[in-house]
Amino acid sequence: METSLNKASTNLRLADVSDAARCAWIVNNWIDKTEWLTRVHSKASIEEMITAGIPAREFWVAGEPIQGYLSFNPDASQVMGLYTAVQGQGIGKALLDKVKQDRKWIQLWSHSANTDAHRFYMREGFVKTNDTRVGDDQIPEIRLEWVRK
Repeated sequence: METSLNKASTNLRLADVSDAARCAWIVNNWIDKTEWLTRVHSKASIEEMITAGIPAREFWVAGEPIQGYLSFNPDASQVMGLYTAVQGQGIGKALLDKVKQDRKWIQLWSHSANTDAHRFYMREGFVKTNDTRVGDDQIPEIRLEWVRK
């Protein structure tokens, strides 16, 4: 029998603003559990940013209840955020595969300290570039990119 987590990796849909609270809950849990990350935005601010981002981007969610989401800016071909409630269940991969489908190139910025994310993205075909910056949260970031072969 397929578990609800396995179903989440195949049950993808575009989000609507009513999904913002659950997506914010996933991000806020990750922030609270991540030792190297200092909270810059309040929990309410995270929800407000997601609420604003959903209609402005290609915003995919997985599962019911939502177990993960990917926010994508098609104009920049850039992943703006990819978060899952549980890692290692294929949810992030399914979301990433969805946005890769009709694209030849994708980029993203990731916190320099987020080595778990870097391993995931490199396993999914992304490579680190030499580009670095300090993000809006004042944390150093690196850029990764994927090119269809």
